Amino acid sequence: MQTPREYATLEEAMRVHGFPEWNLHIYRNVIEAIPFRRISTHKDRGISLERQDGREPLWMVYGYISGFVTKEEARAATSGLTPWQRGQKKGEAPKLVTDKTRWGVTLPENRNRETGAAGTTPRHGDPCRDCGMVLPLSGVHDCA
Repeated sequence: MQTPREYATLEEAMRVHGFPEWNLHIYRNVIEAIPFRRISTHKDRGISLERQDGREPLWMVYGYISGFVTKEEARAATSGLTPWQRGQKKGEAPKLVTDKTRWGVTLPENRNRETGAAGTTPRHGDPCRDCGMVLPLSGVHDCA
């Protein structure tokens, strides 16, 4: 693993890691709800938000955010998304909640799919930062 790279802004980190802009409002809600001191690379594939209070960082990966200290913190910081216990498999009974339990949320735009679902999903372009129009998959259009 490489040395973690730090980012000046959340938007820069999202662009570098190819995160969809559709989830940007949720990422911003998390940053407003939980004070942090640094944004950096997490395991070369995601974003780590180092908390100001010294607790375990939050990890933002393409389709989910993990590392919330409580179920309530996860729900409040993500505007009501349904939290899940980290390490709990789908259909498995919840584990005993301790002070080491961490929570996560699945984001609306993600790469996850149900078992047995088709392997392809319709692709959509991100919104243009200037005019808001949905971009073609090439990412190029003329909004001038």
